[in-house]
Amino acid sequence: MNEIKTCKCDSCGATLPGVEFHHNGAPVLQVCKACDPANFEAQARADIDAWLNGGDTAAFGR
Repeated sequence: MNEIKTCKCDSCGATLPGVEFHHNGAPVLQVCKACDPANFEAQARADIDAWLNGGDTAAFGR
């Protein structure tokens, strides 16, 4: 499951909030909001929708 985390961006090297992408459960890429705003907004919307539908909020905002 992809998630928003504050970590070092693999694209620009800045430590900012971004999307951590996973493959088969393992993290493979971290891209900050500045480098990939479309995926950041899509992940944020998915997280909000999951929360509104009663999803586990413990995973959000790590």
